[in-house]
Amino acid sequence: MKIGMKNLVKISFVLAAFVVCLNVSAQEEQISFGVKGGVNLSNFGGDVEDLDSKIGFNVGLTLDYKIMENLYLLTGLELTSKGAKESIEGDKATINAMYLQLPVHAAYKFDLSDGMKIVVNAGPYLAYGIGGKVKEKYDGDSESYDFFGDVKEGYAKRFDFGIGVGLGLEFGSAKLGIGYDLGMANLYDSDDYKVKTNNLFVTIGYKF
Repeated sequence: MKIGMKNLVKISFVLAAFVVCLNVSAQEEQISFGVKGGVNLSNFGGDVEDLDSKIGFNVGLTLDYKIMENLYLLTGLELTSKGAKESIEGDKATINAMYLQLPVHAAYKFDLSDGMKIVVNAGPYLAYGIGGKVKEKYDGDSESYDFFGDVKEGYAKRFDFGIGVGLGLEFGSAKLGIGYDLGMANLYDSDDYKVKTNNLFVTIGYKF
């Protein structure tokens, strides 16, 4: 899947600005930042049927802001791939959609032992589709077209939002987490047909 040079430049500027802000903010004791990466298992919900989940990935920068004892605000900026697959009697279709996503979660960290914590978090997220392809193979013929934009039989909107929940473990500076994002926006420009994202993910991370 091609993201495009213009989108790559935009992403680079956004990430660079984010890192600068984190370095400035990290001087405060209640703020820490880090990196993370992981695996997605995504699909589409709503009015769609007979779709299979697709494996993808997520990478990003994280920020933990300590509001009070054990209560935190978790946010950051991540690049995450979502989509789904379909296979019917030898005919196949794969949807690959890449999003730039901003989660804003409230979290509570339970102390288990010295340097080890359980993290429970939940909150909204905003996402913007920066690239996506639909690849079809029917009757031996292959075809590929953009997922976002006015193409084929539907219109996939770039803007998405939803609710996410997560559960994690912190071992000092290392982090391990599992979470689920439930999309609430209809990606198709139609009141009669609804397509919404959903995504199960596992991540590992490190706080600086």
